[in-house]
Amino acid sequence: MSAAFPPSWYASSLPEPPALPPLRGELHADVAILGAGYTGLTAALELALRGQRVVVLEAQRIGWGASGRNGGQALVGYGCEVDELERQLGREDARRLFDWSREAVQAMRARIDRHGIECHWVEGHASVAIRARHERDLRANCEHLQRHYDYPMQWWERDTLRGQLDSPRYRAAMFDRSAPPASAGLRPRAGRCRARSRGGHPRTIAGDAHSTRRTCGAAYRPRQRARAAAGGGRQRPVARAGA
Repeated sequence: MSAAFPPSWYASSLPEPPALPPLRGELHADVAILGAGYTGLTAALELALRGQRVVVLEAQRIGWGASGRNGGQALVGYGCEVDELERQLGREDARRLFDWSREAVQAMRARIDRHGIECHWVEGHASVAIRARHERDLRANCEHLQRHYDYPMQWWERDTLRGQLDSPRYRAAMFDRSAPPASAGLRPRAGRCRARSRGGHPRTIAGDAHSTRRTCGAAYRPRQRARAAAGGGRQRPVARAGA
């Protein structure tokens, strides 16, 4: 039986989800996906909407790993500022990557709306400055995004910021809620998906899932057999989501 989620605010603030049934006997599908995190479930939904018969195999629970234990931030951009992307790739490719991140947030929001996923989505994200140097760098990044990436970030001086975050610690902020798709926050484990599709809906199975052949990343292998603790399933491709 799948274990309970480790203690956290996310786990304690939501009812325990029902345990998923184990895979027993054989189950035939067009695609089997190993891992029910963001990557696996997104792939399952997209494939099912295209008429594929999809089975998701998960050894624990939906969102068991990093997908259910992160900070719940759906942000435009990357882990570094755009000037670092430009240094490595040039402005043209940096702009292309930035636009892709905007499209990713937009696709996430569209999927939430389409499937009625209740994840407490709240638009808006502030990057705050603590020291004068931080404020200068953040202001320069804000203006750079406005000028070269057509992204209308808002700049909040201290008084405006204090109206939203009542703390004397922060000097100023770059706030992203200017134009859709904007950055947002969500509760990773709060999503309850009511998705249906032309080809049915992805079926999620729990219980020590593994493949008879090792797959890496999102690699596909034709005509594999996936096994769980008490059963197996035949399908054409297998995708392993997560690490």
